[in-house]
Amino acid sequence: MTDRIVLVIIGVFTVVFGALACLQFHNFSTETNEITYFSYALSHTDATHLLPLYFMKGSLLGAHPNILFLLLLPIYKVMPSVEMLLILQSLLLSASAWPLYLLLRRKINDGVAALFFTVAYLSFPPVISQYLNQIHDDQFANLWLILAAYYFVDGRFWRFLIPLALVCLTKEYFSLTAAMFGLWALLEHRSWKWVVTPVAVGISYFVFASKFFIPWVGGLSAKRYSTLEYLDVYGKSPGEIMKTMLTNPSLVFQTTFSPQKLQYLLKLLGPVCLLLPFLSAAAVLCLPNLAMNLVGTNSAFLVMPWHYGVFLGSALFIAVACSLTTLTRLTGRLFGKPVNLRILGAVVIGLNLVGTTMWLDTSRFKPVPQQAILRKVLENIPKTAAVLCPSPMLAHFSHHRAVISAYSLLVIDKKPEQLIDYDYIVLDGNWRNYEAIGQVQLVKLFNEDPQWQQRFRTVLQENNVYVLEQVK
Repeated sequence: MTDRIVLVIIGVFTVVFGALACLQFHNFSTETNEITYFSYALSHTDATHLLPLYFMKGSLLGAHPNILFLLLLPIYKVMPSVEMLLILQSLLLSASAWPLYLLLRRKINDGVAALFFTVAYLSFPPVISQYLNQIHDDQFANLWLILAAYYFVDGRFWRFLIPLALVCLTKEYFSLTAAMFGLWALLEHRSWKWVVTPVAVGISYFVFASKFFIPWVGGLSAKRYSTLEYLDVYGKSPGEIMKTMLTNPSLVFQTTFSPQKLQYLLKLLGPVCLLLPFLSAAAVLCLPNLAMNLVGTNSAFLVMPWHYGVFLGSALFIAVACSLTTLTRLTGRLFGKPVNLRILGAVVIGLNLVGTTMWLDTSRFKPVPQQAILRKVLENIPKTAAVLCPSPMLAHFSHHRAVISAYSLLVIDKKPEQLIDYDYIVLDGNWRNYEAIGQVQLVKLFNEDPQWQQRFRTVLQENNVYVLEQVK
């Protein structure tokens, strides 16, 4: 009976959150730059371009070797839409709950308690927030990690290797988590094939991808791995960073356990009763991502609704599932009666629901006042045109020849001369975000240099939305 309930819940989460993700996309109420990162790459792959980037020369594979996204190409060619990607993301996140439920049921032999903890996983802020986040590779890895954990616990070695490999192929950094299965096996005194194989697969793939493949392709992550920029507080090169960490451990401690990081830990671990995941050796799966989020200096790692926590979220709940037997044994010894796992599961659900305010923004489901005019803009700009537009519209133009935002072109790249590469410029004065900085700079550029006023003419002006067309 509980099996069917879990499948129904998976279906409900897929449909409801897939619909909500599409709704906020259609409402122009959220940024879409990372959605465009993937939708443009899939749309423009042909015989001469493999997963090209929309904002610079290069391939998506040069940022992260998203090998699994190559498998999406046939699907995307049949259903070339952002909505398909959003629904697929919703489906894969929901589907990851099924192997977790099987793992829970195997460990505690209580279908109802397993059901409660599965619902808690789907409600976990780092996980549930990603239904409504932009498309990212991280969201596609939970299913493979939990499936690998299930086969690991079940002792089916060859089946375990398949999702283990898929974890690596989703994102190269996740191969370090794949290697942690070897440490888990060592702590459980398993045979050497369980210890050596995950370490060999994970470490060798990470070295190959970061040291050879990414530099060969060329792209965003080549510099990231050569300089370890996320650890820049400790130095400017890997050698300098390592020296600082060894000779100045107090700096590492202060960075890792700063007030901001402690607040992050409370938000992350509070919904799983703080220490519950750490009663099992499976907690080692959390180490690579948790260590990077804490030791690193990129504050984006600490933002709960962003993609940096979703893979860690799956590792934490694997550890929770494997900790429950230890918890029942300990409470039985200490109090003469083991903890009621059904009640504990209900409590964990409640704790996760309390964290809803960390990720839910209901305003995104309401149409923006300028929605009608923005739809009119989409309908009237030719499909063959290259477009500069605000971030909420980027993905809507991902099938066009070229697309970029004013923020990327003028603030990040600082290349105003490339404005002539775009047939249309769309400005939305209602948009209030960092992206507005780019629009302000664009207006300033037009006011200070008359040649741009002559180069572009206004073809639409309504509700604080402007469309400029290049005169050729």
